[in-house]
Amino acid sequence: MVKITDEIRKFVETQKISYVATVNKKGHPNVSPKGPLRIVDDKTLAFADLFSKKTRDNLKENPWIAVSVVDVGKKEGFQFRGKAEVLTDGPLYEQIVEEISKPYTKRPMVQSVVKIRVKEIHDLAPPGEYYLE
Repeated sequence: MVKITDEIRKFVETQKISYVATVNKKGHPNVSPKGPLRIVDDKTLAFADLFSKKTRDNLKENPWIAVSVVDVGKKEGFQFRGKAEVLTDGPLYEQIVEEISKPYTKRPMVQSVVKIRVKEIHDLAPPGEYYLE
C-alpha cells in the first residue's frame, strides 16, 4: 500500500520547487517546474497551476503524472507517480487559492489546482557514497 509517511511529508513541506512531468496523447513529454507541493492526505498531493497551459492540456489528454521533489545539496528526494485531476472550483481549489493569495496584494491568477492520487513513491537518494566525475 502506498502512503505518504511523516518522513516524506516533512521533506516535501521544506521544498520550494517541484518538477512535474506529463505526456500528451502522442507520447510527447513535458517537464515543468512548479511551486511547492501540498500534501492533502497520506495518498494525495496537490499544486497550484499558475502558468502551465501545456501541463493542463497534457493532463486533459492523459491523467498520468510524475512529480519529483529534490534537495540537490543533500542529494535527497522523492518521485511521486499517479493520476491527476485538474480542479477549477471546489473546496481544495479555494483553499489553495487562499493560501497563495495571503502574501500578495494582488492575487496571482490560479488557473487550476492539480490534485494527484499517488500510486507510487520512489526514493531518489543515491545508494551509499555518490560522486560525480
